[in-house]
Amino acid sequence: MKFKFLCILFLALFISCSNNMDFNRSPKFFPTSCAAKSLDILPANSANPFDYVGLLHNQLLETYYSGVSLPKTLTGISNSVVSIANATSAFTSLSGGTYTFTSLERVQYIALHSQDCLDSVVVSSLSSSGARISMTNFINSYLSLCNSENDYSVIYDFIVAYESAALSDTTLSLSDRKVILITTSVARYSSYERKKRPKKNTDPEWGLLVTNIIATLDGANESVAKALTMGLVSGIYENQ
Repeated sequence: MKFKFLCILFLALFISCSNNMDFNRSPKFFPTSCAAKSLDILPANSANPFDYVGLLHNQLLETYYSGVSLPKTLTGISNSVVSIANATSAFTSLSGGTYTFTSLERVQYIALHSQDCLDSVVVSSLSSSGARISMTNFINSYLSLCNSENDYSVIYDFIVAYESAALSDTTLSLSDRKVILITTSVARYSSYERKKRPKKNTDPEWGLLVTNIIATLDGANESVAKALTMGLVSGIYENQ
């Protein structure tokens, strides 16, 4: 019942719906060579053309936690994340080469104001009022659901339903749709990292998702590389 209510809430936020728009055909939005080739085994959703962003997020996250000595400072974490990202061909194909992280102050601000900066981040990341309202409601309900729901499949279905509505909503600009789908992809994979069962003893604990999702949204308006690095640095810093 809870899941059905949340789906109805978000489907109502999108004044929909035409199946004539094929967002996947927009070549400027994602490199098909980097897209996740999956059969929608959890947590994948091949309907989202930015599914590969969440997949790469978790791959970089696991590589980070496989390190022998993990930094504790925000600067140390950002240096380590960027070093790992720049050594990963899937990331450098997105960033166009060696990536320089210039968002340390912004990540620090989000970390310090995670409880009250969502509205300002949404406003700066999305252009239309409908997209802003939708994204704010999605993030708030997503975080609430992650805290209350132990069954990841419920969270997965909720996110996929929201992604489906975003893909079919013709009132969204391509830019707003891109930001939304990057953010939901990372949200879907991050919550899987938190909820997956059983876990190996070596798997990282990923209990908090607030700054991870807000920072991803903040960076998504500029580039996939920025969304990934901001989300990873913020999430790791929050969860240490």
